[in-house]
Amino acid sequence: MFTPTRKTESSTDEGTKLSLLLSLDDNASKLFQRYRSPTRKSITQSISSLSLLNLSGCSLSASSFPESLASLPSLDTLYLSNNSITTLPLAIGTCPSLRILAVKSNKLECIPPTSLPSSLQSLILTDNALASLPDVFADVNGLRKIMLSHNRLKELPPSFRSLKDLELARLANNELEQAPMELLELPKLRWVALGGNPFLPPVPPIASSIPVLADDTKPIAANSEHPGAGAGVLGTGSGGAVKIHHPSDRVEPVALKSYKTSGEKLTDGLSGSDIALTCFVSSLLPKELVGEVLAANERQLTMALLPSTAVAEPPTGKTLVRDVWAEMSPEAASSVASAVGKALRLLHEKGVMHGDVYGHNVLQDGGDASRCFLTDFGASFCYDKEAAYGRLLEKIEMRAYTQLVEELRGALPDVARDVFERDEKRGLEALAGACKGGEKFEEVSPRLYPAFPDAYKHMPSWLRWGLGYSVATAFTVTFLAVPWLLVLFLLPVTRETFAGRMLGSLCFVVTAGSFAAPLRKSRAVIQLGQLLYEPFQFAASGPPSDRRRLINEGDATRFVIGMHPHGIIPIHALLWSAYCDQYFEDPITGSSLYGFGAAADITGKLPFLRNWMGYLNAGSAAYRVLKGGLERDHLYLMPGGVAEVFESTPRKNTIIFKKRRGLVKLALETDSKLIPCYVFGATDFFYNLATGTNPLARLSRKLQAGLTVFWGYAGLPLPFLCKVTMCAAEPMEVKVRDGESEEDCIERCHEEYLRRIKDVFEEYKGVSGYGGAELEIR
Repeated sequence: MFTPTRKTESSTDEGTKLSLLLSLDDNASKLFQRYRSPTRKSITQSISSLSLLNLSGCSLSASSFPESLASLPSLDTLYLSNNSITTLPLAIGTCPSLRILAVKSNKLECIPPTSLPSSLQSLILTDNALASLPDVFADVNGLRKIMLSHNRLKELPPSFRSLKDLELARLANNELEQAPMELLELPKLRWVALGGNPFLPPVPPIASSIPVLADDTKPIAANSEHPGAGAGVLGTGSGGAVKIHHPSDRVEPVALKSYKTSGEKLTDGLSGSDIALTCFVSSLLPKELVGEVLAANERQLTMALLPSTAVAEPPTGKTLVRDVWAEMSPEAASSVASAVGKALRLLHEKGVMHGDVYGHNVLQDGGDASRCFLTDFGASFCYDKEAAYGRLLEKIEMRAYTQLVEELRGALPDVARDVFERDEKRGLEALAGACKGGEKFEEVSPRLYPAFPDAYKHMPSWLRWGLGYSVATAFTVTFLAVPWLLVLFLLPVTRETFAGRMLGSLCFVVTAGSFAAPLRKSRAVIQLGQLLYEPFQFAASGPPSDRRRLINEGDATRFVIGMHPHGIIPIHALLWSAYCDQYFEDPITGSSLYGFGAAADITGKLPFLRNWMGYLNAGSAAYRVLKGGLERDHLYLMPGGVAEVFESTPRKNTIIFKKRRGLVKLALETDSKLIPCYVFGATDFFYNLATGTNPLARLSRKLQAGLTVFWGYAGLPLPFLCKVTMCAAEPMEVKVRDGESEEDCIERCHEEYLRRIKDVFEEYKGVSGYGGAELEIR
């Protein structure tokens, strides 16, 4: 441990204060061991490489901090737990590289707006005296983990909605009287603890069927026969260790979990809640899934000793919210996914949230990989399934489960992983939803519903496939109407020959026929889109029950379906038309959600393309036309328009809608509901030459038409065979609230629309084959 000596004249009080502060930390003091009498220069050179500083338990207060903490340019992690800090020091906000900040178990009452650096990814403020939080999280929007349990928070600031990357949140034992929707609606949230807040149902008491455990129960020494039982310890957590115990009335040893008091504060809640919920879950679920509670009291419980070890190690400072995995066999991974999925389904049926679905909380029998157990209910809590927040909580746990499956997949050997990658449906989805024994099992992860071409079911699949690809190609070729017109214009040059005159006449007749043909909706043409289901592996997010609900609701209101992104050639428009015609029509009443579409005005002036648009009932995108059409029917359109054409190239997910509020205004003025929809694969049909600020892009915007060079297979207008998945959000109302102006309503609903698009993208990207993708909204 370094003890600073008298400084040279160049040293300052702040430099002395900083060196004193650093000397309190063992890791930091090692940097100074080679200096007997350090100067300001030597201190500066050493601290420039310091990345972790642990000042926990040093009796520090805000006044103990030097203003020059920014002199630690490489500081990544700062621990300040178990001190006497009441106001978070402003100096912390000056640390340019700080990623992890832990100020647990202090006396914190105030967080100044400038005390949180924008680089933070993990913020731990557990066990303090915070009654409110500053509304500054828009500036700290890179947070992935926040822990606020055991404070006095009554609400969360509005800027919490800016935490789009937040994955883990702990707010147990606060004073929240309403569900924190700012938190629960975040698109990446996977793990949440909310127990002990007034808005939740109470924790059930320990069931009378569970024997009362003697209060003086003690663990025994190590059992070398049990894996991982060094010094008798089976596992550790925020609430202490689980140890081996051998009761006098039992032949076999058991697992003993003890706390100092029934109200001991844990990272995720209170010890009494942990024990009560563990007993409650044990009475609800089969012991083959969660183990068995044998006896309990207010601060202890004994459980059947499982010959198992955790399938993963807990997250580290480097991985933050991701477990550390060793290689697994496909059989072991499948068993884990199946057991956890079953357990979550049963928990949600009873209104219980696990809150911490991680690999390190799953035990697996080393001798029998089929035996897996979901454990550790310290973050668990009961919730109201009928309340609006209940479904959000289940979606959050779905994301956690999907993440677990992704990590299981990543832990497979390379050979097995290649098999999964070659057949994603058989790999990821089967791994997520597998259930042995023929039991009924509803998948916890988001589910897709493949479409089947009923209108052509009499055809062999190979013929449907070939015809479907031909229809997609024909649709693509109609978008080449502009070069066709250029050829037609140049044909008089060839009229000196008989062949030239015949070709010119034929082209003229065909073009004239295109303009003369009536433009009316054709169900036969719409049903051609069903042929595209198989070549493009088309699936949608909506289950049959949702379809029925939307049809019934559509009789009383109008829907505006906004599909993103546009793509270069919107082949997905054919798929949507066929899907809507097939699945969103009541066969008895004839009610249908198939309405009319919108296209750029120029499409009505081009041969062939105008016919396709007419057959699909797609007309002008002029505002007055859309407004008038919504008086009679539903509307589907691609609001990104021409701008999104130039952001379209395979595997790119960009939509242009951040500044476009016309769609929301249209819904408001026509009393319609908006359905945001994201189509995975919409940009994968072709490569694109004109992207971004390309001159063609600028010219196209002036002409309000997409002029570009695109290509598919062999450099031709043959679309790539990509997987297309259409995922829709819940319909959203656009209504002015009391005391709200129309402009404020439009702004609020526009933000809500963007948030729902992002949520749909995040929820379904894994099962749609875009696991690592990010959505850019411009």
